[in-house]
Amino acid sequence: NARNIINEIRQYNNATIISIPNNLKSLERIQFIYDSIISFNPSKLFMHLSPSAVYAVTAFYALPESIKRYQINLTDHTFWIGTGCIDFSFEFRAYGAILSIFQRKISRENIFLLPYHPISKDSIFKGFPLNCNDKVVILSGGAYYKIVDEKKTFFKLLKIILDNNSQAVIVFAGAGDNLIFADFIKNNCYEDRIHLIGHRSDINEVFKHCDIYLNTYPFSGGLMCQYAANNAKPILSFCSNNKSMVEAVSYTHLRAH
Repeated sequence: NARNIINEIRQYNNATIISIPNNLKSLERIQFIYDSIISFNPSKLFMHLSPSAVYAVTAFYALPESIKRYQINLTDHTFWIGTGCIDFSFEFRAYGAILSIFQRKISRENIFLLPYHPISKDSIFKGFPLNCNDKVVILSGGAYYKIVDEKKTFFKLLKIILDNNSQAVIVFAGAGDNLIFADFIKNNCYEDRIHLIGHRSDINEVFKHCDIYLNTYPFSGGLMCQYAANNAKPILSFCSNNKSMVEAVSYTHLRAH
């Protein structure tokens, strides 16, 4: 999954990549990670983890305090284990920094806010499943859990949009269990109006070929929202509970807290 990162590291002559053998059992994986780090004898450790990286986090807890551990917060909006084995945290937006300070209880002095912007490289557009010429293309996307709440609010928004504009089509880029999406499409006869396009390596080109970006709900913002802004696309967001800000673009929001 991190092919680009690995390829970049391989271009550095002094780098060594160690892969965890697939045949190791749980405790053996933890021991392997721990032994690999100890044998290198580092003074600093940078952690780029998924929220549920149990094996790595367990090994990191056991490391001596002399090794300073820097978390690169990959998924800032979700729950992840291992807060206790973090000395410093790199955050890519104010939202994650605020969560780390007030919810994860990481000291404000140990938070580094490094705003990240999407890599907008040109590529060949792979197209849409159906002809979208002369249509108003509304793009949305993200993991499917970001559009599920008890009231099915996101789907009600989609129905309002499609029923009030016969020229509108919805394109959704993302992954997960799409059963609720499939049922919604079938029950409303939207087979020609909603297109699920999955993960797209040409996502920047997808944004170029859309007219409006529709934020997911109840979880909005994130990288997709930044791609929309980067491509000067109007961003349509539904907000509740007085949450008017979707994505912070400066340090102002962090300072306000």
